[in-house]
Amino acid sequence: MESPTTYHALATHLHTLLEAESYSKTTMKDMEFILDSFTAYMIENDLAEYTPVLGERLVEYCEKDLRVCPSRVTRAKVIVRKLNRLHQGLDGRDALWGNKAFVIDIPNNFRESLDAHILNCKENGNKQTTLRHKQWICGKFLKVLADLGCEDSRDISGELVQMAFLQLGVPRYWERIGPFLRFLFENGFMEHNYSKLIPYRKRNSHHPTVYSTAEIAAVEGSIDRNTPAGIRNYASVRLGCCSNILMRWLK
Repeated sequence: MESPTTYHALATHLHTLLEAESYSKTTMKDMEFILDSFTAYMIENDLAEYTPVLGERLVEYCEKDLRVCPSRVTRAKVIVRKLNRLHQGLDGRDALWGNKAFVIDIPNNFRESLDAHILNCKENGNKQTTLRHKQWICGKFLKVLADLGCEDSRDISGELVQMAFLQLGVPRYWERIGPFLRFLFENGFMEHNYSKLIPYRKRNSHHPTVYSTAEIAAVEGSIDRNTPAGIRNYASVRLGCCSNILMRWLK
């Protein structure tokens, strides 16, 4: 790197590290968008040196100036944390993952079952980044169980599962924890299958864009209803209007 404090050097090195992790094309494209947005801000404001304080401003720039979607705001925060760790002198996966790169302190009986689950996921073709993410989330879940007084997977109860999951406070974690609990049951680490105890619900998709009343009137007015084709097209538009009204009501 040119210098441990210049944004250009940090961003370039971070991009290299990200490429080495074999992220999906969609994820990589999203991270590149954030880095490009950060670069544009640095150039526009004639800035060269990076600091963690500036990192906070970069996130604010994406959120308030660019008005990117919430998922990209979260992505910007993640990128800034990685830049901060590079700025502090960390490198490689320690810079990419931070505390996620380290094994969470859990009882040995739990560690055996978690290691078996991660090995099974690896044999099923999971990428390294996915394995680390699963290990981190499931490790946090087991750590909460241990804090609740449970130190062996065979002592896990439905009540403890619910309590631990609620303490984590992140509903989407069930996407990782559910399959983990099913693995524990199917491989004799746990007496009962609690994988469906808390149903995982996918995030609701956004409603499609709707047209205003004026836009609808303009489209209707442009149709020549003196021909069979025009009458057919007008009927199609009117049918679409019903759907549009319904979507506006749902919003």
